[in-house]
Amino acid sequence: MSEYFELDESHVGVIVAAHMETWQKDTLSVQLGPTFLNAFYKLAIADEQTLALGIRKKTKSPTSAWCLGFRQYNSFNAKLKSQMGLGLHILVAKKMLSRALSLSHLIEAIFGEDQARAVQFPESHLGAFGCVGKEFDDVLLLAKLIKFTATEICKSSPACWAVTNENNKGAKMVMTRANFNRIDTILAKNRTLGIYEFSAAH
Repeated sequence: MSEYFELDESHVGVIVAAHMETWQKDTLSVQLGPTFLNAFYKLAIADEQTLALGIRKKTKSPTSAWCLGFRQYNSFNAKLKSQMGLGLHILVAKKMLSRALSLSHLIEAIFGEDQARAVQFPESHLGAFGCVGKEFDDVLLLAKLIKFTATEICKSSPACWAVTNENNKGAKMVMTRANFNRIDTILAKNRTLGIYEFSAAH
């Protein structure tokens, strides 16, 4: 029987590696690399307004999937920028100089279409999620975890939202199984983003 659990810093290394391996290579977080992701996940785990959850097939088995649920998404992003400070600017500059980060992607991240333009409650957001395991039942457990996290977030908010890269063929299936409804589509550079919403009424 599967088991939910709270993430701690001992899980960060495995999750960062899975994030780098499984997320689209043109995603800003992947282009910024492990230094950024380590800071991101460690803060999410420590932040009182963020749910950092994992799921495994049974007690003591390896992590199958992870999911972050933000109750105060904009506040979290402000904390992350403040915590990384000058280091974030230096990291961005280094990535651009090494061409690991393109100027067009940086401009899109800053000035691109507002992903939350059709969202009712932008602060209530399911952020980073994905599979550590590589089997199909790990994908099914991810959908189960996303639904569980959304349900927890919606105990204090009427709805929450999430973004997927529609180039990922399994994304629609996972979000549908998690009881999310697609409410918007955003055409971005080399990819299509699906905006999904979960209602507390579920």
